[in-house]
Amino acid sequence: AASGNAFTYNTTIDSRGVAVVSGSMIQVANSGVYNIQFSAQLEKSSANKEDVDIWLSKNGVGVPWSATTIVVEGSSDRQVAAWNFFLSMDTNEFAQLYWHSDDLNVVVLAASGHAVPSHPDIPSIILTVNNVD
Repeated sequence: AASGNAFTYNTTIDSRGVAVVSGSMIQVANSGVYNIQFSAQLEKSSANKEDVDIWLSKNGVGVPWSATTIVVEGSSDRQVAAWNFFLSMDTNEFAQLYWHSDDLNVVVLAASGHAVPSHPDIPSIILTVNNVD
């Protein structure tokens, strides 16, 4: 809990000019302005409330003024953090999304096997990256 945790991605639905490298690095093939959108499902298993900080990094350096704090209230509480960033990137540069909590009971949660009613699995994080210029 002493450092940030990079969100990781293990499934790609569609990719055009954007790739996930080493599990967490969002690398672009073309220079431009990119809209990086995400939603992450957070859960904690202990009773006290806890802050979770989320921020954007470009080429391994935190992007100034990009952090936000979300509060996960208590045992089995789930919160969804969802927002987007616009980021200028050159060919082969990369971005990463990081999160941090002092509480080791906070996790980014995926859930599967829902039978009543049957529905698709819930991913821990959804990432969408669009070139907007």
